[in-house]
Amino acid sequence: MSLSIKNLNKSFQDINLFKDFNIDFEEDTINCI
Repeated sequence: MSLSIKNLNKSFQDINLFKDFNIDFEEDTINCI
């Protein structure tokens, strides 16, 4: 149980990291235009 909660938490963090990266990427793209 505790292990699957850890895995869920890690997945959630990975998604947040990806979202942050995606936002940065979009801002960079807008700046390039």
